[in-house]
Amino acid sequence: MRRFALVALVVVSCTTSPAQTATPAAGQTLKLAFRTGAVYRFSLHSIQSLATGTDPASQFEFTAQETATVQSVDASGAADIAVSLSNVVALSGAVGGQTDTSRPAFDVKIAQDGRILSMDGPAMASKFPFRTGFDANLIVAVLPDVQVTPGDTWTKEYDQLNPFGAGSGTIHIQAASKYLRNESINGVAAAVVETTSEATIDTTESFGVGAPTPGSPSYPLLPGGVAGFALTGTTSTDVTTWIDPSGHGIMKTHITAKTAASIGTVVAPGAPTPATGSIASQADESVDLVLI
Repeated sequence: MRRFALVALVVVSCTTSPAQTATPAAGQTLKLAFRTGAVYRFSLHSIQSLATGTDPASQFEFTAQETATVQSVDASGAADIAVSLSNVVALSGAVGGQTDTSRPAFDVKIAQDGRILSMDGPAMASKFPFRTGFDANLIVAVLPDVQVTPGDTWTKEYDQLNPFGAGSGTIHIQAASKYLRNESINGVAAAVVETTSEATIDTTESFGVGAPTPGSPSYPLLPGGVAGFALTGTTSTDVTTWIDPSGHGIMKTHITAKTAASIGTVVAPGAPTPATGSIASQADESVDLVLI
């Protein structure tokens, strides 16, 4: 259950066309542009604090090199990108560094405005809003659809497709962005964009046919009538990204996220409800991704 809560900060796919407001003034076009075969490498650093139920908060720190390889680009400019990790080092509290040389690549489809359109990945780690932390990430501030100058603002509101399947809940996102300033990074006048967002989470996951059953080694503490998990709560994020306005690439991004969630069980029809009830969890996280 602790691992289930720990990965509750991830990016998943969005399905609706967001409404947007912005100041229609002459300025820069801020968007991402990808080329098939291009490879981007980033340093990744994440710090997390997680508290589950009545347990004291646990502290985690995670560093790695992230490699993003563009597989293809469609007519809209959205790119399919394979993201992998290497040189992984994880620390937990006072425990020394644990080195894991690499993590398997997973696929991300990202729009030109930085929204993640789809994502696969390890079983639980691809299931929640705002994928960060112990798995690779490619999180970007939400960019505008019109030209902007420093000081301009815009908003986008949309629903993300529940990764557990249709009919099993929603993740609703309200995002507000601002073009803060221009800042020189390695000789590039980067555009600095900040997006704050609120996600309302109400989702369920069924174990499904062929999944390990409660009472099995995979779920040893769950009674036999449990058919899945339910996750409800909210996630607040603050993402600041430095964009190369000429090269249309990510130079670096900084993320802070706070999640308050309740993890419960879905009970099969006619089965008794577990006496333990839902487990509350809270997570705070910061992530830095820097182009190298």
